[in-house]
Amino acid sequence: MLLMELLETYPEASLLKEKFPKFYDYAYFVKVLDWQEEYAVADKNPEVIDEIEFWQMLLESGLISKEEYEKKVSSLPRYASRTEGIAFMDTNEVSFRKKRPPFHVIVHELGHCYFKEPDPTWNSTYGGGEWLLWMVLRHDLKGFTEEHIKNYMQLLKLNFENPQRLYEILTEKSLEVAKKFGIEANSLKELCMYCGWMPPQGDKTLFNQSFLVNVLSSIEYRDFLPLWLEFLRSLTTSGFPSLT
Repeated sequence: MLLMELLETYPEASLLKEKFPKFYDYAYFVKVLDWQEEYAVADKNPEVIDEIEFWQMLLESGLISKEEYEKKVSSLPRYASRTEGIAFMDTNEVSFRKKRPPFHVIVHELGHCYFKEPDPTWNSTYGGGEWLLWMVLRHDLKGFTEEHIKNYMQLLKLNFENPQRLYEILTEKSLEVAKKFGIEANSLKELCMYCGWMPPQGDKTLFNQSFLVNVLSSIEYRDFLPLWLEFLRSLTTSGFPSLT
């Protein structure tokens, strides 16, 4: 089965198609494999998640009270993870634990195949390009395409390769945009403090990562939205300063 055959059955897919048509259409080139237990590479106490889902089902069916549900769940091990999907980027193949996985799991694995990026640069958990994609969908942000996400992930990779260069790019772009909004700041740290962020201590790699996460968080929660939206759009538009 092609991934498109599964993707197009979700009502949320229409918005994905509208905002990221190239990304969406790439599902025609991705094959869905049957799930194999060997794919469960990140499982940690997966039975805990199964049990939580069981008690959740009983709660929603009215067979147990909320108090009983919370008591049962609180007694379970605190850390658990279960691999819901896996992507093989080189062969454009994916596999899912469930026959009908959550929509976000499909998008996540499709993203690996389309962008050819691993978790550190794609996964939203790490502040990767996936976070930007979901922000565009959730908040109907205008002017962002697949290319903007690619450029953003290139910046994340630069942070591992040449953090000083990325720091210079972030400084140049942010102060340039801040000036448009009448904000006087002579350094990236001054701008952070103006926006209520405490600049992280440590090396440039940590600072850059924290700065970008704060930018995405500010857009997500509508904090200094015009400023950071303009900054992110400027930063990820083709023609931004050379990454080398």
